[in-house]
Amino acid sequence: MLTGKKILIRADASLLIGTGHVMRCLTLADQLKRRGAECYFATRLHEGHLQEKILERGHFCLSLRKPHNGKETTASYADWLGYTQMQDAHEVLSMLDDLKIDLCVVDHYALDSDWESYLKEIVEKIIVIDDLANRMHQCDVLIDQNAGRTVEDYLALAPESCRFLLGAKYALLRDEFSALRDSSLNRRKKNGLHSITISMGGVDAANATQDVLQALRKSNLPDDCCINVIVGSKFPWMDEIYKTIENYPWKTALLIDTSEMGKLLSETDLAIGAAGSSAWERCALGVPSIMIVVAENQRVIAESLKKLNAARVINSQQDILALLPEHICNFMNDAELLSTMSSNCSLVADGQGADRVACLMESLI
Repeated sequence: MLTGKKILIRADASLLIGTGHVMRCLTLADQLKRRGAECYFATRLHEGHLQEKILERGHFCLSLRKPHNGKETTASYADWLGYTQMQDAHEVLSMLDDLKIDLCVVDHYALDSDWESYLKEIVEKIIVIDDLANRMHQCDVLIDQNAGRTVEDYLALAPESCRFLLGAKYALLRDEFSALRDSSLNRRKKNGLHSITISMGGVDAANATQDVLQALRKSNLPDDCCINVIVGSKFPWMDEIYKTIENYPWKTALLIDTSEMGKLLSETDLAIGAAGSSAWERCALGVPSIMIVVAENQRVIAESLKKLNAARVINSQQDILALLPEHICNFMNDAELLSTMSSNCSLVADGQGADRVACLMESLI
């Protein structure tokens, strides 16, 4: 048990960064809280932050001031922080007051060994969550949930003593995905494409959702097909999507901040979604998918699942209109394709990664 242990989590969400980093850390924090730990999120007031959600889930929130330039820029991951790493580290430490932190979790593309080394002055153990394998780390454990990731990718980037948790078996998914796994896999034995779930991320600032809906108009979906469109409350194109689905050819619902993502995915025949961390949710439930790369850091996930024949991939938002109808046609014309892809993707993740990581953390402190 982790009763009385205090965990610091450094992660941000914004209209540019998206919600994935904070959401997967929230999943881990929920596991740790059940084991008795207190989780303190240090998160910056970017536009599109998720501090309310952190508090709703019963965790503590250390609110870091807004970026000095008003917003993060797209120039590089370093700009996403809003300050230098040392400024960020100083601010985090100043907010801890007399709190004795037992372990720190870092999930941020703009932070590296400089920030982590500074935090080592007040916390003995640091766990890094990364997807990029592109910078140095000073940590005790490194988690990369990308399928196909190997130790060799990180050997020159982390201390010799670092322990690596690599692959989708460590994907940080909510309990609902492991709980629904068996029932979801069983329904895949039925052939046919009669329901689709569209989920292009918690923010989808570029409105790939609209492109998907327009492309589906050119597809050969059956008349009885049902479509669920899932967006977050920070989605800036809500009115436009409502207008689009008003006169849509198929029964379509827009769901905002749904708390039943697992149930919805388990009951759908095909998912169309961004190639981010939600890919592991679909894998855990064996949901065939068409993945769309909407950010550079998603290419590793997309390529790994494509090689395993666990998903179809569209490599950019600009290609949706041209390529999506063709992928739908392939699913409609090949009765076995959905079940084959379901079997392949179900081998990638089982939904128990958060429990595995939490158990390891218990052994560290």
